[in-house]
Amino acid sequence: MSMPRCGTFDYLAVVPARPYWKLIPWRFQARTPYQVAFTGDKFQDRRLVGLCPTVKIAAGRISLRSTDRKRATARAASFHVDPEIPTLLLSGDVLNLARTSCGGLGLSIVRQARLVVAAGAIRAIPLGRDIKARSSQRDMDLGTLEITILDQTKAIQDGSTLQLGGYDVWVGHGFLEGMPGVDECAAIVPAGSCLFQAAIRSAQMLDTHELKMN
Repeated sequence: MSMPRCGTFDYLAVVPARPYWKLIPWRFQARTPYQVAFTGDKFQDRRLVGLCPTVKIAAGRISLRSTDRKRATARAASFHVDPEIPTLLLSGDVLNLARTSCGGLGLSIVRQARLVVAAGAIRAIPLGRDIKARSSQRDMDLGTLEITILDQTKAIQDGSTLQLGGYDVWVGHGFLEGMPGVDECAAIVPAGSCLFQAAIRSAQMLDTHELKMN
């Protein structure tokens, strides 16, 4: 059985212009209108840490805290990525975070509509204007992740690393069928980025689904 919406989230935040944003919490918002609609069903209306949580990033720890307990399942939640990943953030960047109905975690940073880094369950998060990811539709490729960058598409097997359309791509594994299944584990950065290994480590950390809540 998949997780109800009250255990998931799909957030975005624009990194503030203030020079001290790294020192204080700043606010996310739910991505799509359906997440804001109130139906009276707590399993549908709530998200894990509400609709507009604050975020604080310290080294590799990303901490989310709810601002409206009526729409939140938990007061706070946190998880870890490689500590080098937050160093990529610049004012004006869009930071995307998601937790899927399978419990998978995904993170991406997008700058001026172009991907800076993506890690984890990448089908659940925006990848910029040039990149799309999906599970292969062919039966023979079950568990394979299909990446399209510009006009180039590649079905990528478990454990593969390649360069595609100006990006370095790593796939630990594609979506694994089950109840509810296991989301893909992947990482993408611009080709030649010195943080490719940090992105891979982050994807592996997110793949553990280790999320602390209270």
